[in-house]
Amino acid sequence: MKIQVLKCEKNITLCKADSHNNTFERPFKKAKYALDPESAAIGNMLIENRDDDLCLEITGSCELLFGDDCVIALTGAPYSAIIGEETLPHYCAAQIDKGDRLEIKASDGGCLYIAVNGSFVNKECAAYKAGDEIEIENNKENLYNMDLRLYVKESASEGAPLRLIPGPCAEDFGAHALELLYTSEFTVKGADRKAVSFHGIAIEDCEKLQHLTYAPVGALFIDKDGDPYIIMQDFDDLTDKKIMACVISADMSRLAALAPGSKIRFSPCTVEEAQRLITLKRKEYIRHYLRINTYDK
Repeated sequence: MKIQVLKCEKNITLCKADSHNNTFERPFKKAKYALDPESAAIGNMLIENRDDDLCLEITGSCELLFGDDCVIALTGAPYSAIIGEETLPHYCAAQIDKGDRLEIKASDGGCLYIAVNGSFVNKECAAYKAGDEIEIENNKENLYNMDLRLYVKESASEGAPLRLIPGPCAEDFGAHALELLYTSEFTVKGADRKAVSFHGIAIEDCEKLQHLTYAPVGALFIDKDGDPYIIMQDFDDLTDKKIMACVISADMSRLAALAPGSKIRFSPCTVEEAQRLITLKRKEYIRHYLRINTYDK
């Protein structure tokens, strides 16, 4: 089966869901992992793929033409997804017929994920533009128990802060800088696969640390103007910055959903609490998996 990209505002990325990654591991091969691995993995689970299979990450409006019957799942950002006059719901398995045109209209921010039952012929991560074809093999035309294959995702509390654990160099910034980080409101200045940058009250920078060559996804730094920024999967190698804090794994989906202009606050979190929160998320995932996939055939 082939999916043809008819229109594409921004390149569509074929990336690895990697649900158990450990969002804190940043691979050096760009575009390898989804920005929101939780949402990507849920999509794969809904259509009986492995939760770490490849899926499509969409960050702009596009139109896709399906060359055969298949089953897909939309997760992540609440983009409008329409076939003809029908709007496709998110977080559930959906039947697609041969010749269907899926029109996606992007919202203000975040990433939409399309998981397709089967496996992508291109096993490497790739970027697709208008006119390209995406080939999938071993896809099913339908799934048993389709009407029960939905995932009720808990939404984050409105205005809830992003939680941070201390970075290895947190103490080097001093008490005043840390107080500014956790008591100030910031505006999202930009957000893409490289970084999410913020603007607000200037936080005093500290001396550069030489020869720091690696930093994890979610690491928070302070730029030369005193503004915080958080690195994402495709950020360039680092050599001279100190890590002030790191976004906890349980909040990485919220970080990936931030749009320019959004207001956000940060709050401190202990390592023990961060571990408890990600454990709860994994238990929620397992509970849904068992509900969806445990039935008499």
